[in-house]
Amino acid sequence: AGIEQVLKNCAADRDLGYRQLKVKIGRGNRWMPKEDGLKRDIEVVREIAKAFPDCELLVDGNDGFTPQSIIAFLRGIEGIPLFWIEEPFVETDAAWREVRAWTQANGYSKTLLADGEQHNDIPVLEKLEADGILNVRLLDIIGHGFTRWRELMPRLEKTGTLASPHAWGSGLKTVYAAHLLAGLGN
Repeated sequence: AGIEQVLKNCAADRDLGYRQLKVKIGRGNRWMPKEDGLKRDIEVVREIAKAFPDCELLVDGNDGFTPQSIIAFLRGIEGIPLFWIEEPFVETDAAWREVRAWTQANGYSKTLLADGEQHNDIPVLEKLEADGILNVRLLDIIGHGFTRWRELMPRLEKTGTLASPHAWGSGLKTVYAAHLLAGLGN
């Protein structure tokens, strides 16, 4: 149904009281040729930002980008602030450092960078967090497990890294994430 359906979905969320909208991007990785998908991602985010100026936007690339293509996306939405960029590519030290340097120099210094949902290379994530490159860890709430989250949270807090336990696929995961927050914070 195109952008009109996306805007209807955003309106429904806004009517429910949400003021942050997470936008799936990466159409050029799955459903469209790369350039067409990138143009559509830019158009969708621009239209959402215009229609809902009181909402913060988060984008989730589902590993569908390269550092260069996520930077091209950011250039395409110039002037639109983002709360966070989630999982634009399979994490590597060099890729995240390139994107962090670009965001710092080009008006996205307050945008949080989030990763760790899948293909998580824990040593790479830990190094990026310790160096202030990544701001948010997204390990799955169940897949990682409560005991390991309890061990991880103090290390995340030490580096100033936020936790956002991934809860996709089960409503129960949202309850688990809320329980973890109540017990551990961050």
